[in-house]
Amino acid sequence: MNLSWQLRFRAILTGLVLADMIGVLSQSGGAPVEQPLEQVAASPLPGWKPLLIQIGAAINREVSPDWASLSPQIQLVAEHPIFLSLSALPLLLLNLEGPGRGESAIAAWGEQQGLPPQTQAMLLQFFRLLQRGMGIDQPEITAGTAAKDSEAQMRLVDLTWLTAAASAPLLAQAIDPVIQAQGQYDLALRQALAQPDSQPWLLPLVGVLAAVQGGVASLPLVWRLQILSSPQRQAHLLRHWSIDHERMIWQLADGLFYRWIGVSPMLPSSGCSVYPVLQIKPRIG
Repeated sequence: MNLSWQLRFRAILTGLVLADMIGVLSQSGGAPVEQPLEQVAASPLPGWKPLLIQIGAAINREVSPDWASLSPQIQLVAEHPIFLSLSALPLLLLNLEGPGRGESAIAAWGEQQGLPPQTQAMLLQFFRLLQRGMGIDQPEITAGTAAKDSEAQMRLVDLTWLTAAASAPLLAQAIDPVIQAQGQYDLALRQALAQPDSQPWLLPLVGVLAAVQGGVASLPLVWRLQILSSPQRQAHLLRHWSIDHERMIWQLADGLFYRWIGVSPMLPSSGCSVYPVLQIKPRIG
């Protein structure tokens, strides 16, 4: 398994948090990202953000997470399909398998949590989109084939995985800016910010899709430094995400990656770009 897959996990979670914080910091008068803002607007349904972190931490900590302990937080978001789908992103990443194999695990989890039908449907739509973007919908994906892929090969501007899902009304609102921007993360976010009366979930969803397309290299370093790695922004990150630095996002992503390939997340990384891969059956945590 090439290191690029680990970086893709990092890119997706970082792209989501970065996009959300850009939206938060831009709500006061539409100020540019580069300008400091004294006032940070509270996000609707703020519980979905720490829930994502909690779900990721639970998966990294336990082979079989205690979902009952998270049930109150899940139910608070259950009536909001996109927010719930974003909160469940660590679970979706963990269940990336071959075509159709992880989907049954996600469907079972949604039923176990008692999610409303429309939320379950959106969760599965989002999962399928994520699978297509990560190339999991190919006939077979193995350690050998993944190792042959270079970062450049995976980042070719092929947006067919997005256009195939553009018929889903809610997802289309986030897909359109990414397609218009030809997958460029910064341009996609600016396109989304320019939309009048956009939904509060639009920026983070655009951030996920653009990060799937472009990887870590597509995330503007100046934005990451100013928003995710700056002492001045730590209070903002803590308020919205219960984390205070980008490295915490990467630690969470690395733990999910290790779980995904079947290696204990407690094992230290040797810096090697090749990891052992076990044959894993679909699972929900």
